[in-house]
Amino acid sequence: LGVPTANLPESLFPAQLRDVPTGVYVGWASVADSGEAIKAVVNVGYSPTFVGAENPEKVVEAHLFKEFTEDFYGKEMRLMLTGYLRPEAKFPAFPLLLAAIHQDLDDAKACLGEPRLASLAQHPFLAPNSGLEDWEEVPYDAALLAST
Repeated sequence: LGVPTANLPESLFPAQLRDVPTGVYVGWASVADSGEAIKAVVNVGYSPTFVGAENPEKVVEAHLFKEFTEDFYGKEMRLMLTGYLRPEAKFPAFPLLLAAIHQDLDDAKACLGEPRLASLAQHPFLAPNSGLEDWEEVPYDAALLAST
């Protein structure tokens, strides 16, 4: 598809992911100890497009808007979902799936450039050794306050 993703199965954190609705999200990520906030577009779901190849469990597929010189398998990735783009969908043809993915990429960049979401790039959750919980649902206003 030309859009690399970090894939995290629900079995890694079943209690936390159980109540997250399937769909496409925008957010911020950091990898390992860099503390660098990286824009992300994230699919949470079962990848229903390919009949007979659906994931048996919910999967988080995060595309980070950064060119990496090496993979980061085995390194900690912190991921903060900050907005919802659309529900997960099944497409009747592969070109329609590709078009939707590219639209999601464009929409995510635009959303994360808006001041109300861009400011969340400073959230301490993305910093290495932040001491914050690995998974926590936080209202937007509280997250915004923590980012300043």
